[in-house]
Amino acid sequence: MPQRLNLLAVYRLFRGVSFNSRISVSSRMAHSYFTEADHAALYAKFRPSYPKQVAQTIVGYLREKRSPPFLAAADIGCGPGQSTHDLASEFESVIGVDVSENQIKEANAQERIPNVRYKVGTSETLPFEDESLELVTAAQAAHWFDLNKFYAEAKRVLKPNGVLALYGYGMPHASCPKQPEAPVDPVLQQFYIEKCYWTPHRFDVENKYEKYQLPFPGWIRNDTMQIECDWTLGETVAYVSTWSGYQQYIKKHPSETGLLEDLQRRFIEALSNKEEKENTMLRVSFDVFILMGRKPS
Repeated sequence: MPQRLNLLAVYRLFRGVSFNSRISVSSRMAHSYFTEADHAALYAKFRPSYPKQVAQTIVGYLREKRSPPFLAAADIGCGPGQSTHDLASEFESVIGVDVSENQIKEANAQERIPNVRYKVGTSETLPFEDESLELVTAAQAAHWFDLNKFYAEAKRVLKPNGVLALYGYGMPHASCPKQPEAPVDPVLQQFYIEKCYWTPHRFDVENKYEKYQLPFPGWIRNDTMQIECDWTLGETVAYVSTWSGYQQYIKKHPSETGLLEDLQRRFIEALSNKEEKENTMLRVSFDVFILMGRKPS
């Protein structure tokens, strides 16, 4: 769970970030929406973490055709390193790669794990030798990649029977455990639709990569897991502030101030007991999807 932080802290993190520039929507990972230093800090604090079963499922699939010890894995589009850390106990070395220097700085600022390191790089030119990795992963990132180039690189760097795993989480849904009837989820969904500019790649995430085809025969998918985050109302709003769609909206509409305050107000209005305000606990859940394929021996 992220540390407790109220909206004032979120606004302080955004202070000094210019929202006046109008940037074009691009599918290239190099034009990442997560490069600003303050946004990278928010991303590190408020993005949900995957349950341990996700990494266990991926490594279990790897174990079906390869035996430990496992020497090296790479997490591509690693952001601040949440998903990279999850692999540390299974590999002698884990390398997180991201196009954003600020995301890599955030990753290095997190709690250090001796066998985990990070480097700036792209999904189209992976910084690894041929057949040097047992596992390549991309968590909530593959929809930003040039998939054909990324797949070619994954084939190159994976050892025989090495595994490529793409995974992520779909649409968030909110509820209030103490007030199950409170209509907080419609408030979240309305903001998602009306106050965000999403690229077409976001719909790939909403659809759980249903149109994606891994480049290896016999690949499989697993849709059995879920992330559940118990966050205060304020933390939930802080999570919303990390959405790339929201970031794009406020860049296009710099005069629309107070959107996060308004979202919090609407959440409070949806609750029957409004006294606790931003400390009210919400449960935000996400369906997890995993695509796994094995390079032929």
